[in-house]
Amino acid sequence: MPVKAWCSMTFKNVCLLVIGATGVSTISYQIARAQAQQGKPRIAFTRVEVEKTWTAGESPTTVRTVVKALRSDGAHAESVLGNDGQHYGRNVTLPNERRTIAIDDTLRATTSWYISEQTAASLRRYSGDANCNNPLMSKIGEDTVLGYRAYKYVNTDHSGGETLTATHWFAPDLECVALYESLDWESNGKTGKTTHEVTTLTLGNPDQNLFVIPSGYTEMSPSQVANARAASRGRALPPGVLEHSLLQDRRYWESQKNKP
Repeated sequence: MPVKAWCSMTFKNVCLLVIGATGVSTISYQIARAQAQQGKPRIAFTRVEVEKTWTAGESPTTVRTVVKALRSDGAHAESVLGNDGQHYGRNVTLPNERRTIAIDDTLRATTSWYISEQTAASLRRYSGDANCNNPLMSKIGEDTVLGYRAYKYVNTDHSGGETLTATHWFAPDLECVALYESLDWESNGKTGKTTHEVTTLTLGNPDQNLFVIPSGYTEMSPSQVANARAASRGRALPPGVLEHSLLQDRRYWESQKNKP
């Protein structure tokens, strides 16, 4: 799946790619929306999403459950929920500490990016607007999803030999969080689709354990994490993954300049 396009179309102004225990993921939702409103508290909630990916055929090739939590102080946590009900790896953003942390419990490792005070301040603010305006997408409809008003936005992009269509249902009463998202893509004669569907949403400050950063874990750069994972499987790191992790390394080291 072309991650860069999903990222750019899904998240409005800031997209931070991190390598956590779940692979490449996005510390994404609700970061610095253009219509941020001063003085209003964040709407705290926890939502559970089912992510499905199809690369061919009628059955999804991958299915996973993702828990995303937002605190009233603007902190975010995201983790993959296993079939046993346990959380496997987390990505946590703590605006009051001006950092984003990817946690790999298998490696007992953390990877910490630091954000500017301007970005941290935007995360602390209420970030919705009445119409969920998105300059990258076109509003084409309105419906009810999980009992909430939701506006349907679509964007189709043709570039680099790829066709990408992103569709989102934004809820204005929940700071315009997307209750359903899909990306359909076609590239070099191949097609695929990824969907994110919110199955449950609970208002109120979430489980604080989702935001705890383990003590005693080793800080690693993205390439160190990628190499350690490959070594644990007895494999060499594929060239494409190595190239991506080295790109992430550059962003990682650049972010250290923002460390308070």
